[in-house]
Amino acid sequence: MRDAQSVLDQVISFSGQEIADEDVRDVLGFIPSEILDRTLDALAARDSRTLLEIVGVIVDQGLNLQQFVREFIGKVRELLISRLGLQEKISGNADEKRELAARAGKFSEQDLIRFFDMLLRIENELRWTSQPRFHLEVGLVKLAKVGHVRDIEEVLREMRGSDGPLKRPAPAPEKEERLPATPVGADLPGTFTFADIFTRRVGDRSATTAVHLQKAERIERGENHVEVVIASGTPSTMLQSNEHKAVLDAVASELIGKPVSVSLIMKEQQPKGELAGGNAKDEPLVKRFLEVFRGDIAQIKPAKGE
Repeated sequence: MRDAQSVLDQVISFSGQEIADEDVRDVLGFIPSEILDRTLDALAARDSRTLLEIVGVIVDQGLNLQQFVREFIGKVRELLISRLGLQEKISGNADEKRELAARAGKFSEQDLIRFFDMLLRIENELRWTSQPRFHLEVGLVKLAKVGHVRDIEEVLREMRGSDGPLKRPAPAPEKEERLPATPVGADLPGTFTFADIFTRRVGDRSATTAVHLQKAERIERGENHVEVVIASGTPSTMLQSNEHKAVLDAVASELIGKPVSVSLIMKEQQPKGELAGGNAKDEPLVKRFLEVFRGDIAQIKPAKGE
């Protein structure tokens, strides 16, 4: 009760004897509902530019970014409840519930579940980042783009029935034509490889692990294992830690459909200093230097900073 009286005194000193809802919200640091509704509309329209403008408004008004994410998570929860037809579980008058139901109709249940998961991750990461505004901006843009991503469960169902790349449907040719063979390892337009799906699913579990995995030179699927080839001496070697290895093993087991282990294969890099002397002699400047001083190349060292 004392805390409530203290807050009431603050509100009175801020707004006078006539207290409006906006005054209480400003004192308590709540996010205006207009900002939350505008964010939902921007997500429905996949409007990344408006989302960045909204973050700017929040910062300019001195509002807390973490508080915004927390309240927006609650808003997404209300959309999901409304989408499931449980309006009686939502507080608010009839007009507010109708407006909420109209917005919920712009999203699928799967969209709202994705938003909820990603927002929880963003809210947790904002506690530790040194640039919360930038982190939130990138997170909201990802939310806007996630609706254009094909459902991974659908891809996995197709993948379990085929070990090869998953080709997107293409119109059948009028007559059979023999196509030239595609070189091994070449990227096929419009296909999903196991490496693509594996990297995507790892990113859903751990963004940090996915960053290191993107530097891998090769990801291959075996019958009872997955091989990840990484270059030694690079940040990708962090994948050997227990935390990252557990994420890789869990994703591999889920994709293949049985418990498997990820094999991390270290590939030695060729030292930069081991350059062929003949290649150096072909450089015009080196060639001119040797002609003037009548010498020969004894050793090649990399420049400082390389």
